[in-house]
Amino acid sequence: MSRTKSVMYSLQESPFGNFAQLCIKSDDGKNSLSVLPAFGACLLDLQLGGHRVLDGYDTVNEMISYRWMKSGLLFPFANRLKNGTYIWNNDTYYFPINDAITGNALHGFGMDIPFEVIQTHIYEREAGIICRCEYNGEWAAYPFPFTLEVHYYLQAETVFHMKMRFYNDGATAIPVSLGWHPFFRLGN
Repeated sequence: MSRTKSVMYSLQESPFGNFAQLCIKSDDGKNSLSVLPAFGACLLDLQLGGHRVLDGYDTVNEMISYRWMKSGLLFPFANRLKNGTYIWNNDTYYFPINDAITGNALHGFGMDIPFEVIQTHIYEREAGIICRCEYNGEWAAYPFPFTLEVHYYLQAETVFHMKMRFYNDGATAIPVSLGWHPFFRLGN
């Protein structure tokens, strides 16, 4: 009978520029994840089995320029809006165009909204961070209040889970699509 090796985790906070970075690390150093809650709960780094899985941001300047939206949470839309416009219930809304070449609005405003850490947990074989943002509908482009939670977990020796939960805080149906924009490292 084989026995699964025990993996212990720890939680650390460190600076990444002016941001607080939360990092969960396994004691053997082979598994870790780093999150920037105040920058859209961006997953800055993910290592599994001793391999860096994501091509995350290496500098704050690269990150705040939104270069490629690496590992950004995409909401309230995960796609492109032609001319930055959409129609909902016969009303037209306008997002700023952030891709001048195509004339599109890309991926919503996920990286513009700070999240708060609402829970961390460290167990023998699992560790996680849960972040939440509460949006009150203050932008004319998206006047629909909501709450979004993102859960990041490391389990066992090489398992990563990510889950998003979206709550409509208004009284009527709202348009929404969610996404994640990882840049995976391939090869060596």
